[in-house]
Amino acid sequence: MRYVYGLLLMATAVVAVLNFRLRCESFGCMGLGVAWFAWSGLYLLTLLAGLIAWFKAPHATCKRHLRWALWTQVAGGLALAGYWLIGSSIVS
Repeated sequence: MRYVYGLLLMATAVVAVLNFRLRCESFGCMGLGVAWFAWSGLYLLTLLAGLIAWFKAPHATCKRHLRWALWTQVAGGLALAGYWLIGSSIVS
């Protein structure tokens, strides 16, 4: 399960970078919103996979590495949420 979590974590990071590169088109930035909504679903799925992998980890060393990855994921998600909150308050 920890390998699945690792792959999901890399996919989540890649999709976040690709979403930042998207630009608004003529339909009121709807595509951008849909892309970030899909990313948030992937983020939650990845977080769930990480928690399952952490609970099923066989050794303390594995748990330590998974804990580090989980906290990094949570910090990245909070940073993106803060960026969104600041961006939406500036626009409004």
